[in-house]
Amino acid sequence: IDPYDLALPSKPVSLQLVMERSLTAAERVDYEKWDAEGLLDRARSLKTLHLEWSGIGEIAMLDAFEAAEVLYLQYNRIERIEGLDCMPRLQFLALQGNRIEKVENLLCLATLECLDLSRNQIDVLDDHELPETLNMLNLAGNQCASLTGYRDRLLDRLPNLV
Repeated sequence: IDPYDLALPSKPVSLQLVMERSLTAAERVDYEKWDAEGLLDRARSLKTLHLEWSGIGEIAMLDAFEAAEVLYLQYNRIERIEGLDCMPRLQFLALQGNRIEKVENLLCLATLECLDLSRNQIDVLDDHELPETLNMLNLAGNQCASLTGYRDRLLDRLPNLV
Protein backbone atom coordinates (compact mmCIF):
# COMPACT_ATOMS: atom_id res chain seq x y z
CA ILE A 1 0.00 0.00 0.00
CA ASP A 2 1.33 3.41 -0.94
CA PRO A 3 0.47 5.66 2.04
CA TYR A 4 0.42 8.67 -0.27
CA ASP A 5 -1.96 7.21 -2.87
CA LEU A 6 -4.86 9.66 -2.61
CA ALA A 7 -7.07 7.40 -4.72
CA LEU A 8 -7.29 4.93 -1.84
CA PRO A 9 -9.45 5.81 1.17
CA SER A 10 -7.80 6.03 4.57
CA LYS A 11 -8.41 3.14 6.94
CA PRO A 12 -9.66 3.75 10.46
CA VAL A 13 -7.89 2.13 13.40
CA SER A 14 -9.95 -0.75 14.71
CA LEU A 15 -9.52 -3.44 17.33
CA GLN A 16 -9.48 -6.02 14.56
CA LEU A 17 -6.78 -4.22 12.56
CA VAL A 18 -4.52 -3.80 15.60
CA MET A 19 -4.97 -7.40 16.69
CA GLU A 20 -4.40 -8.88 13.22
CA ARG A 21 -1.23 -6.81 12.76
CA SER A 22 0.15 -7.16 16.31
CA LEU A 23 -0.51 -10.73 17.44
CA THR A 24 2.07 -13.45 16.98
CA ALA A 25 1.44 -16.11 14.33
CA ALA A 26 0.50 -18.62 17.03
CA GLU A 27 -1.98 -16.19 18.58
CA ARG A 28 -3.58 -15.40 15.20
CA VAL A 29 -4.48 -19.09 14.85
CA ASP A 30 -6.63 -18.83 18.01
CA TYR A 31 -7.88 -15.29 17.32
CA GLU A 32 -11.22 -16.41 15.84
CA LYS A 33 -11.92 -18.59 18.89
CA TRP A 34 -11.63 -15.80 21.46
CA ASP A 35 -14.78 -14.34 22.95
CA ALA A 36 -15.14 -10.56 23.32
CA GLU A 37 -13.82 -10.56 26.88
CA GLY A 38 -10.78 -12.67 25.97
CA LEU A 39 -10.05 -10.44 23.00
CA LEU A 40 -10.24 -7.30 25.10
CA ASP A 41 -8.04 -8.84 27.81
CA ARG A 42 -5.37 -9.67 25.21
CA ALA A 43 -5.65 -6.18 23.69
CA ARG A 44 -5.11 -4.62 27.11
CA SER A 45 -1.92 -6.64 27.61
CA LEU A 46 -0.22 -6.00 24.25
CA LYS A 47 3.12 -4.24 24.64
CA THR A 48 3.88 -3.68 20.94
CA LEU A 49 1.40 -2.47 18.32
CA HIS A 50 2.15 -2.82 14.61
CA LEU A 51 0.15 -0.44 12.42
CA GLU A 52 2.84 0.52 9.92
CA TRP A 53 1.97 0.67 6.21
CA SER A 54 -1.76 0.35 7.00
CA GLY A 55 -3.21 3.37 5.19
CA ILE A 56 -4.35 4.90 8.49
CA GLY A 57 -5.43 8.54 8.30
CA GLU A 58 -6.01 9.31 11.98
CA ILE A 59 -4.62 8.15 15.32
CA ALA A 60 -7.73 7.05 17.20
CA MET A 61 -9.45 4.12 18.91
CA LEU A 62 -6.38 3.03 20.89
CA ASP A 63 -8.01 3.15 24.34
CA ALA A 64 -7.93 -0.64 24.80
CA PHE A 65 -4.14 -0.71 24.38
CA GLU A 66 -3.18 1.13 27.55
CA ALA A 67 -0.26 -1.23 28.30
CA ALA A 68 1.45 -0.57 24.97
CA GLU A 69 5.07 0.54 25.20
CA VAL A 70 5.90 0.48 21.48
CA LEU A 71 3.74 1.87 18.67
CA TYR A 72 4.64 1.56 14.99
CA LEU A 73 2.62 3.99 12.84
CA GLN A 74 5.15 4.76 10.14
CA TYR A 75 4.21 5.20 6.48
CA ASN A 76 0.52 5.90 6.88
CA ARG A 77 -1.52 9.02 6.02
CA ILE A 78 -1.52 10.60 9.46
CA GLU A 79 -1.70 14.40 9.39
CA ARG A 80 -2.02 15.12 13.10
CA ILE A 81 -0.53 13.71 16.30
CA GLU A 82 -3.50 13.00 18.55
CA GLY A 83 -5.29 10.23 20.40
CA LEU A 84 -2.27 9.06 22.38
CA ASP A 85 -3.29 10.26 25.84
CA CYS A 86 -4.71 6.78 26.54
CA MET A 87 -1.21 5.25 26.27
CA PRO A 88 0.64 6.35 29.43
CA ARG A 89 3.32 3.63 29.16
CA LEU A 90 4.41 4.43 25.60
CA GLN A 91 8.22 4.56 25.32
CA PHE A 92 8.76 4.24 21.55
CA LEU A 93 6.71 5.98 18.85
CA ALA A 94 7.44 5.61 15.14
CA LEU A 95 5.62 8.16 12.98
CA GLN A 96 8.06 8.56 10.10
CA GLY A 97 6.80 8.89 6.57
CA ASN A 98 3.41 10.43 7.35
CA ARG A 99 1.92 13.87 6.58
CA ILE A 100 2.45 15.49 9.97
CA GLU A 101 3.02 19.26 9.84
CA LYS A 102 3.10 20.08 13.56
CA VAL A 103 4.51 18.46 16.69
CA GLU A 104 1.72 18.46 19.26
CA ASN A 105 -0.13 16.37 21.85
CA LEU A 106 2.94 14.47 23.04
CA LEU A 107 3.36 15.91 26.54
CA CYS A 108 0.87 13.33 27.87
CA LEU A 109 3.47 10.64 27.08
CA ALA A 110 5.48 10.89 30.30
CA THR A 111 7.62 7.82 29.57
CA LEU A 112 8.35 8.46 25.86
CA GLU A 113 12.05 7.96 25.14
CA CYS A 114 12.24 7.43 21.39
CA LEU A 115 10.35 9.45 18.77
CA ASP A 116 10.80 9.15 15.02
CA LEU A 117 9.14 11.92 13.03
CA SER A 118 11.46 11.76 10.03
CA ARG A 119 10.10 12.25 6.52
CA ASN A 120 7.05 14.28 7.51
CA GLN A 121 6.15 17.89 6.64
CA ILE A 122 7.27 19.73 9.78
CA ASP A 123 8.50 23.21 8.83
CA VAL A 124 8.58 24.78 12.29
CA LEU A 125 9.35 22.82 15.44
CA ASP A 126 7.90 23.86 18.79
CA ASP A 127 10.37 22.04 21.04
CA HIS A 128 8.15 22.78 24.07
CA GLU A 129 5.73 20.18 22.69
CA LEU A 130 8.35 17.43 23.13
CA PRO A 131 8.43 15.40 26.36
CA GLU A 132 11.59 15.96 28.40
CA THR A 133 11.98 12.18 28.72
CA LEU A 134 13.13 11.85 25.09
CA ASN A 135 16.62 10.48 24.54
CA MET A 136 16.23 9.75 20.80
CA LEU A 137 14.54 12.07 18.32
CA ASN A 138 14.66 11.80 14.54
CA LEU A 139 13.43 14.74 12.47
CA ALA A 140 15.48 14.08 9.33
CA GLY A 141 13.72 14.95 6.11
CA ASN A 142 11.68 17.77 7.67
CA GLN A 143 12.31 21.42 6.86
CA CYS A 144 12.74 22.22 10.57
CA ALA A 145 15.85 20.01 10.73
CA SER A 146 17.70 22.27 8.31
CA LEU A 147 17.13 25.50 10.26
CA THR A 148 20.12 27.22 11.85
CA GLY A 149 20.47 26.45 15.55
CA TYR A 150 17.85 23.70 15.55
CA ARG A 151 20.17 21.06 16.99
CA ASP A 152 21.58 23.30 19.74
CA ARG A 153 18.09 24.43 20.73
CA LEU A 154 16.96 20.80 21.03
CA LEU A 155 19.99 19.79 23.10
CA ASP A 156 19.44 22.75 25.44
CA ARG A 157 15.78 21.82 25.91
CA LEU A 158 16.24 18.02 25.98
CA PRO A 159 19.56 17.23 27.67
CA ASN A 160 19.00 13.44 27.51
CA LEU A 161 19.17 13.35 23.70
CA VAL A 162 22.00 11.21 22.39
